Amino acid sequence: MNGPVNFYKTREIIRHDVQVLLPNNMYKMKNIHGNDKDEGHLGDHVSPFEDTFNISMQGMEDRPEINMLESRLRKIVQELNEIREDMVKLKGAVSLSEVVNDLHVEVTTVPNLNDTIVNASPSHPPYSLLSVQKLCSRTMNLLVSTHLHSTISALTDEAETFGRQLSEFRPQPNLPNISLRLIWKNIGPSPELIVGHLPISGEPNMLRYFARVLPTIFTYENSDNVIDLDSVLDISYCLVRSRTKTERTSYLQSLSKKLGKSPYFGGHTEITIADIAACSAIKQVAQNEINQSMSRWLVRCE
Repeated sequence: MNGPVNFYKTREIIRHDVQVLLPNNMYKMKNIHGNDKDEGHLGDHVSPFEDTFNISMQGMEDRPEINMLESRLRKIVQELNEIREDMVKLKGAVSLSEVVNDLHVEVTTVPNLNDTIVNASPSHPPYSLLSVQKLCSRTMNLLVSTHLHSTISALTDEAETFGRQLSEFRPQPNLPNISLRLIWKNIGPSPELIVGHLPISGEPNMLRYFARVLPTIFTYENSDNVIDLDSVLDISYCLVRSRTKTERTSYLQSLSKKLGKSPYFGGHTEITIADIAACSAIKQVAQNEINQSMSRWLVRCE
């Protein structure tokens, strides 16, 4: 055979001369960056935000449960404002002063000290209770009753005199009474303050407790130099527990240096719990061993 032989013919698959048309059944969307002729912020096919917001709010206003919730919220806010006003009034009432028997007496919150017990040794009377009793007499009557524990057969002369001074306190009328029990007990040089079945050991720590529950009476944590007062309290605690004259002399010199030329410890012009603690410690163990400067300070404390 000469030349090619055609077995069969095939159809043409792709035609390049056919014009392709875009479909016309799709949703048309205008350009969101349209010109000024378009309506709305995003064109005429998008509703403005204000209209949508107004329509939504209008639907909510027509619902009674929304109105009821709004009414309840308004009522709660009103009650909270009333409570706030009452708290402001109560806060102002605490700091006010009232006249009692022609005397201006500052209104002070009286702590619950009626269950307070102090255990002390007759050989180391806690003289600070006298100062606490005197300083509290402006706002309350601190009534101290003395009791004898079974471990003590007889009291020392110092303990008897101290107990008599506490009992000679004359309470002021129209002032709240606070009761405190002093139990003479063989417990060593450090007295114990029992508050809620928990002992607070040491007279300086007792005074720290009284200063915290009666901050308007005692100068301590509201002082600018509370660190110096804490140092004097610690020295007073060690002075009572000192065993030799050398130790006592060292502690007395530290107290004299702390006092300096100030009328009271810490540079204060009024007595603080540091002065009360140091005065009690010196009266217990070293009243005849202090210098003239400390003697004048002791007279001021008395």
